[in-house]
Amino acid sequence: MILLFAIGRPLVYEEIFHGSEAAKAWDEYAVASGLASFDEEGGFHSYAPKVEENLASYQSAIEEVEGKIWHYFYDVVGKEEAFCFSQDDGFYSPAEKGSREYSLAVGKWVYQKLFGIMESGNGNSYFTLPETAGFAYDAMPVYTADIAEKFAHGDLTSAHLVFTYLYNANSKTALYQQTVGHFNNQEYAARQVEIQANGNFYSFAPSIIVGPTVFLFIIPLLSKSGKTLGKRFFKIMVISEDGYRAKKWQMLVHYLLLAGPYMALLIQHPLITLPLFSFYFIIDYMMMVLGRNHQGFHDKLSKTVIAKDSSLVFADAEEERIYVENHPNSLIAKNARFLGEALENAIAEQEAVFDSRDLARTQEAKNKKAEEQNKKEKKEE
Repeated sequence: MILLFAIGRPLVYEEIFHGSEAAKAWDEYAVASGLASFDEEGGFHSYAPKVEENLASYQSAIEEVEGKIWHYFYDVVGKEEAFCFSQDDGFYSPAEKGSREYSLAVGKWVYQKLFGIMESGNGNSYFTLPETAGFAYDAMPVYTADIAEKFAHGDLTSAHLVFTYLYNANSKTALYQQTVGHFNNQEYAARQVEIQANGNFYSFAPSIIVGPTVFLFIIPLLSKSGKTLGKRFFKIMVISEDGYRAKKWQMLVHYLLLAGPYMALLIQHPLITLPLFSFYFIIDYMMMVLGRNHQGFHDKLSKTVIAKDSSLVFADAEEERIYVENHPNSLIAKNARFLGEALENAIAEQEAVFDSRDLARTQEAKNKKAEEQNKKEKKEE
């Protein structure tokens, strides 16, 4: 957290990615779309209608939401150069943007593509074409006769249905939520969001890089004991699996395989990197717990094991021999003599077995030769 707020946020997020500038640019762009606003103190607010459980409140909210939708597409996307339709929208007009013909084409697109109202006026259960002479898709849709009649009779259920058709924070199919989705897909808006996302992600880079590199790599490799702070606390050390002191290359591989996987977190695909990162250390831990020599994956590749600090570890066989000669009464010397005697006895026993086998084979060869000689003499007689 210290690295995040000392380096990550001010240097990476602000200076490199300009995250705050991108956030401000996105807010201003959202306000320009009419889908958000700034309060008197400059605070940013996304639009959210307030509705009470009465018909007048619902009707007011419906008109307000429909007005927001119409304004965004007809007046903002249809007229402002900073906003545009995408190929996926299926919008086409040969007229130039800013002309009346272009605006009318936008209005027709809103009716047919967004509300699903055909030229006949059918296709939507709640809204239809205005019954004005010479209508040319330059005004918002109006209630169908059926909905208008239900509202006239105070039908609160119908009012709720129309409202949720237009606005439903829990549904992406509500028309206002589709409008917000269209805004978020605007190239400029998406770019500002991407800048903020990248800035937020890589602001953790100092913590990801510095922490593991310093504590799992630099400290143990530069210290004489070759220990991390954790190994110092638990009074354990890394040695070679042959029982001698670990060599430099073994220490390098050992700690590189501990610190290295953290660098994978810098890849901006958390749905991939986080499971792989977790899987690596779970397998590594299970190997240490369940393995015969309690060696993790990093121990196997570096050919190291963990030993207690109280263990007497030699650099090589020559150093061990000198110690045994200089400390004949030490436990190591006694064990060495015991093992030496045991080895000598084992060798002697093995040699005796080999000698007996050689003697048996020699006697067998003599008997065979004598037998053949006897057969030859009998044959000559």
